[in-house]
Amino acid sequence: MKPLHIVILSDFSYVNGGSAAVALASAEGLARRGHFVTLLSAVGSTSRPCQTERLRVVSTNQQEILKEPSRLRAVAQGIWNIPAARTLRPLLRELDPARTVIHVHSWTQALSSSVIRTALDERFQVVCTLHDYFAVCPNGTLFDHQKKQICHLPPMSVSCMACHCDKRSYMHKLWRVARQAVQSRMGGMPIRIRHFIVVSEFSRSVMAPYLPQSAEIHRVPNPIQVTPGPPTPVARNSAFVMIGNISEGKGTHLFAKAARALGCEALFVGDGSGVADVVKLYPGSRITGWVSRERVTEYLRTARVLVFPSLWYETE
Repeated sequence: MKPLHIVILSDFSYVNGGSAAVALASAEGLARRGHFVTLLSAVGSTSRPCQTERLRVVSTNQQEILKEPSRLRAVAQGIWNIPAARTLRPLLRELDPARTVIHVHSWTQALSSSVIRTALDERFQVVCTLHDYFAVCPNGTLFDHQKKQICHLPPMSVSCMACHCDKRSYMHKLWRVARQAVQSRMGGMPIRIRHFIVVSEFSRSVMAPYLPQSAEIHRVPNPIQVTPGPPTPVARNSAFVMIGNISEGKGTHLFAKAARALGCEALFVGDGSGVADVVKLYPGSRITGWVSRERVTEYLRTARVLVFPSLWYETE
């Protein structure tokens, strides 16, 4: 088969969570299979994939909107990232739409839906992997952060817009509503997308009612890179291990409280906005920050128990 060109859209060009890890792994895997891959991100890093003849990495070298020092620039970038769209357009015009697929992994933390609209306007085939619920939900989680429970309000309904479900403030929720409206009406997500990828039947069941009736939903399990090795000596280990983003919705606070009550060894492999709260709740916690895949494997080999305490809907 003649090689395709896949343009991967990801807020980050380094691993800082599940969606970025999948985006980078798929970029490297597709290049190894002989396809040509362009990875476009807004936030770059020296730890991003090595560029090769078949894999190029392009970054607009912007900040994640939550870390952008200028709040006015962050507000504008989050709603409609003009530099990202301007960077993507000439890249696409070098490519043949008949042999190219635009694969959207993440866009809400830096790129914005401007890149999706650009791909659609240039008449490229677009597929989106639903790593979260940002395609339809303003806060991306279908979760009420104030009540700390799953939200069952129809996304972007009047009741949804009136509900203060944001973990920051109601004003921030209103900004998210504005961003979602722009994403739908101008960005074309999800109304103009015809192909979506889910990683589980659960994710399909949650998202299908909110996607276009004409959309095709494909189940593709996330790629997992594991180095074969001997069985982990679980009975001799003592650590309770959680891997991923450290945030309240992920249940890290619940894990910290339970670990403190049990007096067990709690290891958090990851990073996130909830680090300070976890340390406050259980000073005995160990937090590694984001580490390489090899280091994750090493930590897994020290685990007695793997902990999955999420309070919100996970897509897997």
